[in-house]
Amino acid sequence: MADAHKNFAVSEVATAPSPANSGTSLVVTAGTGTRFPAVPFNAVVWAAGANPGGTNAEIVRVTAISTDTLTITRAQETGAGGPSARTILAGDQIMAAITAKTLTDAETNCDVQIFTTTGAATWTKPSGAKSVLVQLLAGGGGGGSGRKGAAGSARYGGGGGGGGAVSEKTFQASLLGSSETVTVGAGSAGGAAQATNSTDGNAGTSGVTTSFGGWLKAAGGNGGGAGTATTGAGANPPLSYPDSGAVYLAYGSGGSSSAVAPAAAGVTSGNGAPPGGGGGGGITTGNIAQNGGAGGGIGGLTGYGTTIAGGVSNGGAGNAITANTPFGGTAGGGGAGNTGGVAQTGGAGAKYSAGGGGGGASVDAVGNSGAGGAGADGLAIITTYY
Repeated sequence: MADAHKNFAVSEVATAPSPANSGTSLVVTAGTGTRFPAVPFNAVVWAAGANPGGTNAEIVRVTAISTDTLTITRAQETGAGGPSARTILAGDQIMAAITAKTLTDAETNCDVQIFTTTGAATWTKPSGAKSVLVQLLAGGGGGGSGRKGAAGSARYGGGGGGGGAVSEKTFQASLLGSSETVTVGAGSAGGAAQATNSTDGNAGTSGVTTSFGGWLKAAGGNGGGAGTATTGAGANPPLSYPDSGAVYLAYGSGGSSSAVAPAAAGVTSGNGAPPGGGGGGGITTGNIAQNGGAGGGIGGLTGYGTTIAGGVSNGGAGNAITANTPFGGTAGGGGAGNTGGVAQTGGAGAKYSAGGGGGGASVDAVGNSGAGGAGADGLAIITTYY
């Protein structure tokens, strides 16, 4: 956050720090403490009768003012060419002058707060805020697990979990409270593997909504359907929350299973929206196990190539996007069915917000079905402009 400014914020040192080269308070000429801006700010202290530079000046950070007494932190901005601590004497000049920090603050002109830990946290509005860009990604949905069924019957793998939604909007800072609750949605678990003979799999659970106070939210990805004797439905795209002026992306469909062909891939999304997981592989009535579908990838991102591929079929995990960027990772691939043992588990969706793959189907008395892969956690990025 940029420091406050004030014109003609200059005075003389009446009482030097003690010790002069390391003390952390000084007194300026009586009645001139009010010339300085609100703390904190950086100030230049230099020798009387000289131009500041080299060894005759020091940049300090003023952290408190009590009448004419300034509390200071010594030797600031040394990495930007600022000099180290020097002996400050009575009669030296002190000024809240333009320094490298002043210009860097002006060029940056924003405060970025990134929330990656799931659950509730507090965003505090910075002083001087004019507008606030809120970018939210919700938790991804888990894939469903496959059916465990008798040889000679159709058995479907679990459906791929859906990617969480993305929501983005810029607010006038004055409309917002001094603080707002930011809730980052967790990715959900995949459906548990089925251990009981002749029993359908378990559906994946839906990801958790990410929200910014009562102002904006993004819906969690839906869970993939359970593998049954007739279906293994991929998750539908997440709910839409219409909001005037908001950008809302919700493309993350999961792939469906099949008992007669390889499972469908999760839908590859555009513009960085989180994709859905691949479907789990089924088993035909002729006892031929099918492969799972690939996880959905992401496309349309400048600088990332044409498309980032999702997790490979047969349980590959998704690929993460660059950390702390407002885009989805890629989704988990579906696990393959298996007639000779335990079926494959669906791959986990990658950060941020991608869906998990569906688990594969299995045979009674031979092995458990594959569990669904977990969806990835969401993200919130709050950028304040001054």
